[in-house]
Amino acid sequence: MKHKTPKREFLTFAQVQSLVSKATERGEDGKLLVGINGQELADLIRLLAFSGAREMEALRLRWADVDFDGCKLHIGRDGQTKNRESRTVEFNPDLESLLTEMHERRASDS
Repeated sequence: MKHKTPKREFLTFAQVQSLVSKATERGEDGKLLVGINGQELADLIRLLAFSGAREMEALRLRWADVDFDGCKLHIGRDGQTKNRESRTVEFNPDLESLLTEMHERRASDS
């Protein structure tokens, strides 16, 4: 039997920004409406959009996978990608900005 894989639509930049805004939205009391991890959720959404990584690939990334000097992100070095092959993504301006922001906000022991 022939199977035709359905074509998936990518989110537009405006849709990504809308998701990020909702994840970081604060109530009148100043608390994040989605909970204490709203910023982390926003970071993950942006990382997925800017790098093309799959969800689990992005969640397994470590700071050792980020090469700020070479402007590259190494995905799947642990061999846990869908096809068991690692790949390198060169920074685009949005990805570089996001990773720099995240690196500056990270806990010293992360």
